[in-house]
Amino acid sequence: MAGALQFAINDLTNDVEKKYYQSYMCLCILIKRNSIFQSAKFGQGIGKSLFSYLSCSGNEQNIGSCGYRTSSCSHSEDVGISCVNIRLIGGTGPYEGTVELNVNGQWGTICDYQFDKHDADVVCRMAGYTRAIQAFSDAHFGHGNGSSMLYNVHCSGHEDHLDSCGSNGWFSSSCSHDKDAGVACLVLLLVFVRVKFVGGTGPHEGTVQINEWRMGTICGNYFDMNDAEVICRMAGYSRALQAYSNAHFGPGNGSVILSNLQCSGNENIVDSCGSDGWYKTGTCAHSLDAGVVCLRIRLEGGAGPFEGRGRAKYKWTMGNNLRQQF
Repeated sequence: MAGALQFAINDLTNDVEKKYYQSYMCLCILIKRNSIFQSAKFGQGIGKSLFSYLSCSGNEQNIGSCGYRTSSCSHSEDVGISCVNIRLIGGTGPYEGTVELNVNGQWGTICDYQFDKHDADVVCRMAGYTRAIQAFSDAHFGHGNGSSMLYNVHCSGHEDHLDSCGSNGWFSSSCSHDKDAGVACLVLLLVFVRVKFVGGTGPHEGTVQINEWRMGTICGNYFDMNDAEVICRMAGYSRALQAYSNAHFGPGNGSVILSNLQCSGNENIVDSCGSDGWYKTGTCAHSLDAGVVCLRIRLEGGAGPFEGRGRAKYKWTMGNNLRQQF
């Protein structure tokens, strides 16, 4: 839960001033995630402001072990904290699943009413990820535990904590677990999503096979050269020569896992491009699989697939025409 931070010392109730509040409070030491709120977000406390310039390492067992100065602040600068544990269950890894929150020792879920990508971004941020890939409704990952404890969440997507978003308040929901909200969060390892091509005359061309936790293809609807540039870059090539749709090189393997890709051509990974989201491909079939032909100059010797020395092989043919070969 959340609220203004107050202490009872020698039977006097006091609150903590916000100035140079550097540390996560010792009171939350066993809680996975917490947030600090300034300027009396939860209302002004009572009594005098006791601490100023509070500085804890986070390892202390009580607030008296932290450094501080005597405060002369007003209650308009009262600090508040929120201690909420969060986990995602029922997915294929810790990065996705039904959202469960632990408030006051009770696990519960979020009702999916109005739950969208903006809300999912905040949930993923609380869980330690940078952002969400997708928001899910209707208990997509299965039912959660406890009761449905949060309803009508509406975040802008930039908040660091659900307490900074609008909602009907904690324990305000009467939803059933059939309406549990879920998320899939972006894992930084997705920077290294593997791409390969099948059905072509060499490793530089073919139907695009992309491995985002499981192997699949890209729907060729609206697939263009900008998209192909990014795909070739991910595969370690410098640029694309051609973009294809309609399974030009034959159908790929697995499911169609990405559709309506909208890249500018300058991105390094498809996660930076617009799309309908992973696994939201509607009725797109393998007959529409996207394919590419990449320039057969590979990058090597760099720190990752997007940098390094360019390398190509050439041979002379009749008429002294220089032709590229891989």
